[in-house]
Amino acid sequence: MRTVLLLSLSVMFSGFAYAQKPAKEPTKKEPPKAAKDLKQEAKNSKKTPTEPKKVAKKSAAEEALAAEMQSKGLVEAGGAWVDKQHVEDAKRGVFHWNDEIVTKSDYNSLQSGKVRHAVTGELIEAADLEKSRGRSFPIEGGKKWVEEKEADAFHAKDGQPWTLTSQNYVFVSTLPIAKLESLREHGDRAIARLATVLGDARPLPVHKPTVIIASTQDAFVRLGTQIGDEGSAYGGFLAREEAKLELPNGVEVRPAVCLWDESWGPYYLPHAIGLAQAHGLAASGDAELPAWLLQGLAALGSRFGNAETGKWFCQNLAKSGGLKPVDKFVSGFAIDGEMDSDSISANLTQAGFLLDFAASGGDKDSAAALTAFGEALRAQKESGIDKAANALQSTLLKALDNANKHFQKLIR
Repeated sequence: MRTVLLLSLSVMFSGFAYAQKPAKEPTKKEPPKAAKDLKQEAKNSKKTPTEPKKVAKKSAAEEALAAEMQSKGLVEAGGAWVDKQHVEDAKRGVFHWNDEIVTKSDYNSLQSGKVRHAVTGELIEAADLEKSRGRSFPIEGGKKWVEEKEADAFHAKDGQPWTLTSQNYVFVSTLPIAKLESLREHGDRAIARLATVLGDARPLPVHKPTVIIASTQDAFVRLGTQIGDEGSAYGGFLAREEAKLELPNGVEVRPAVCLWDESWGPYYLPHAIGLAQAHGLAASGDAELPAWLLQGLAALGSRFGNAETGKWFCQNLAKSGGLKPVDKFVSGFAIDGEMDSDSISANLTQAGFLLDFAASGGDKDSAAALTAFGEALRAQKESGIDKAANALQSTLLKALDNANKHFQKLIR
């Protein structure tokens, strides 16, 4: 049985709680059945099955809700009342609210009258919307509302981080809220860059990209020690598989983590967003991406967000030996604490470069394989994602000469 490391916001940055289902009671052995009992069972198995039990009658409140929703033209699907055109999406756990796609719990809350806080995006009572527009914030589980300075002091403490929710991702951090708002540009840039190569592929709402942003080196190291793996040797990493972060709406996600500092934060944060987005897309189809491809998608936003940044990283790669043969690069790809920082950077840069080349290097086969990979992620089926990822890798292996030409052109 796999133990899930469950990180709730109430213990974040200070410790972790383990959540494990209790072991199943051992089955009691029954004495052997007599031959006549076995014969009777055989006879019973041939009888016409009894009618299934009747569904429990709905309460008056449930009947009233059903009548109200039906009068609005909504139908029940996936545990919620939705527009008819969204029934199939609801069955997959995708719920539409205005321009958002949300979880079932958020959808039901919004439908019942809750609204988004004007700054943080958390769900609040509609009567409190104006207070949120004036930059007041609820603390202590919503028991009281305070001004920004006091809210920042509350959320600066371990175990009480801010959660800043946007349409495409969630930030979790003890940084001041104004600073978190300013970091949205990095998250938006990473999501937009991935969209240029993957189209409109979006993860299921339960896999919404979530990034824990550590405000100090000590906090980052602590998180890396507790929920990181070999990838935490870099400043932006994906929490290991069994580590889950429970968000205020009750959804458990596998977060990415990054360090924020003014020098490298603008690269670490987009990388972490890219990791969370790429993982979320694959997880939505129960698939797992090869390490180089996962990191390459993240590096598109962190190192190839624009031409000048991509050129700078590639020039540094050239100084450290240039592109490795793709077959050896893919098979030996790693990021771990045994590697020096230059080697880690080189691997991340080549992974991102290969996808940037497929997208814009003029190689038709590579471009087609990348497009097919994006389509597979949108379809959210494991076999299709695995097949498309392998095909993309195989195509890039054959395009080494063109990739080298594109690399030389890029670094000039």
